[in-house]
Amino acid sequence: MKEKMTKQVLLKDLPGVLIGIVGLILGLVICPDNHYLAGLLLLVCAVCVYVHCVFVQTSRNWLDIRGVFSAIWIATIGLAVLRLTDYQVLWETETWICQIIAYIAFHVGANLGIHFGGTWFVKIKSKNSESEESLNNKDTFRLHRERLFPICVILTIFGIACFVINICIRGYIPFFAADGNNAYIRFYTKWYFFAVAATIVSGLDYYVIKTQSVKIWQKVFLWFSIIYSVIIFPILIVNRSALLSAGLSLITVVFYLNRKKFTVLLLSVIVLAAAFGVCTSGRGYSEAQLKEFFEPSKIEIGVPESTDNSEPVSEDTSNSQSSTEGLPESSSTDDSSANIEDNPDMSISEETDNKGTGFELSGTAAFIYTYLTVSHDNLNEAVLHDIDRTYGALQFTPFNVILRIPSIQQMIDEAHIYKVRNHLTTINLIGYAYYDFGVVGVVVFMLLWSFAFGVIQACYEKGKGIFSLMALGVAMTPIALCFFDPWMSEFIQWVYWGEVLILFMVSYVSVNKIKSKNKV
Repeated sequence: MKEKMTKQVLLKDLPGVLIGIVGLILGLVICPDNHYLAGLLLLVCAVCVYVHCVFVQTSRNWLDIRGVFSAIWIATIGLAVLRLTDYQVLWETETWICQIIAYIAFHVGANLGIHFGGTWFVKIKSKNSESEESLNNKDTFRLHRERLFPICVILTIFGIACFVINICIRGYIPFFAADGNNAYIRFYTKWYFFAVAATIVSGLDYYVIKTQSVKIWQKVFLWFSIIYSVIIFPILIVNRSALLSAGLSLITVVFYLNRKKFTVLLLSVIVLAAAFGVCTSGRGYSEAQLKEFFEPSKIEIGVPESTDNSEPVSEDTSNSQSSTEGLPESSSTDDSSANIEDNPDMSISEETDNKGTGFELSGTAAFIYTYLTVSHDNLNEAVLHDIDRTYGALQFTPFNVILRIPSIQQMIDEAHIYKVRNHLTTINLIGYAYYDFGVVGVVVFMLLWSFAFGVIQACYEKGKGIFSLMALGVAMTPIALCFFDPWMSEFIQWVYWGEVLILFMVSYVSVNKIKSKNKV
């Protein structure tokens, strides 16, 4: 019976997978001749895959990990293929192969994780029930709901205290600093890291509000904690990564705990987008700076594509990877410490004798476009060059922040990460896997990651527990932001999961029973 159900699940997923594969292959074939058509085709394909996942494969689960990843992965690839900025070139075939393999591997791993995760959860739960009944000890391992509110209070106060200490050390708040472009970079301290880590509390805050009978003052405190962790704090430190991570985690919890799921999801995304805009404004970039910094192209519709766009970017545009020492926000597309000079008279579009309908992206539009696409282009830069393999060192980066193994740290520090421009430093989810082991690394690590994500989703679907839901919320960052950063090599990502595990143990373990067992 279970085997039949598994086959049914896999068969439901197969049409969506095939749509994505066909779309990506067509993009590869069509792109050299008409990259506009290829890009638009992939955008349509992304919508089709997501619609299939929501309405056919699942019971309108708008946050199913397979649907979210597929839609965003294919859509951002489609946007990149449009090549709307001057630094973009025609991708190598190996780049396309990596993108296609990553898509397939994610679906295979996620489906296996959902199947086996659900099976393991049921078996473990049944064994625990049997042992509890035989020992007549039902209080040994259960959720102690009375502990949840105190946990929320402690984490919130701890996060605020760390933020205040950081302000005292640095002497300013990045959002209000005169040098908005670079102030957030100089704000980093160890206390900064602890303050960011504490934002994980927002999901638990909402769960307590939604499921427990709390007093008015407690509810006010919990809502304040949510607003502070997800909006106020990330905006004040001008950290968009912290904003998106906390926001996606909270959105996941809110979505699964409400009946009107689509409405809640839509409103949450709108609020998060607005907060992202406010956070971006804290960087202090002018329209002229953005236009120069992100190099928008003049787009000619109906004009034959020039063949010289396929020339690779010269190697001297790249520099060595900078070590962030596990800081929560990696150097993003706009996170450059370089001075940007206004030069509105600078012409960045090429002259053409062909006639067509032309338009040019604004600075803001070019920034948004670059934010969504440049990581894919940086993967192509790795393919273009004869890179030195790092053989797992980049995957081990978050753990070496603590372990400090000299040989591994040397490999991390010496890793040469190629970029289309020095200040556009991100690479997509599979980027570090490619640097470590090439195409094989892309297959292996994407299978492992997606399998883990599938297990987490299955555990929540079977048990409906708050901490499996919070873990799923943490997983939404590498899934939904797969286009932007190799999140599985970020220290803060693993800290979030570690926090969820610790909170789970603190909330479930019965101290009195442990003491009684030790006495015996």
